[in-house]
Amino acid sequence: IPGRRQKPWRRSWDTPTLDPHVQLLGERVVRSLRLKPERWERCVGSPEVQHLLWGFLEGAAGQPPLLLVTLSLTGQLALSTEYTASPGRGKVLFFLRRGSGPLSAPPGPRELLYGDLPASSLEHFATLVEEVRRRLDGNPGAAPSPLRFWVLEAGRDLPPRLPPFWPPRYS
Repeated sequence: IPGRRQKPWRRSWDTPTLDPHVQLLGERVVRSLRLKPERWERCVGSPEVQHLLWGFLEGAAGQPPLLLVTLSLTGQLALSTEYTASPGRGKVLFFLRRGSGPLSAPPGPRELLYGDLPASSLEHFATLVEEVRRRLDGNPGAAPSPLRFWVLEAGRDLPPRLPPFWPPRYS
C-alpha cells in the first residue's frame, strides 16, 4: 500500500531472521535442542516454513495457536502445527499462543508458552504421574484417596526422578 510504512522485517522474505519474534523463537530452539544457530536460520529460510511461521506469529485467522519444532533422529528441523507420535520422531519443542492477534515484542508469559515434549508418549505419561505424585507426597490432603492411591500405585514403576525437561519453561 503506497504511503503506508511497513515494518522493516516484513519488507523482505529473504531475511526472516531479522524479525525479533523469529530471533526469540530461534534462541529458544537453539538452546533447547542444542543446535547451531545456522540450522535454525536454514530451516526458517524455506518458503513452506515461512508461511507457517508468519501465520503463527501474526495470529492469522484459521491458524492453530500451536507451533511445534521437531528435531528428527536424522538431525533435520521441521515446523508443524500438529503433534503426531511416531517412532521416528525425536525431541519436540512447542510454542503455544495464549491470545489472538500479533505477538508483542518480546511476548510475555500471558501471550506465549513454550517447553519441551518427550519423544515417547510413555515418557510424557511418566513425567505427569511423577509430578502429581510429588505434589501429593508434599500435601497429603490435596486429593481424594482413590486418586492418591492410583497415582502412588501407577508411580511405582516409574523412574525415581523427573527428566530434565520438566517442568516446562515459560517465556
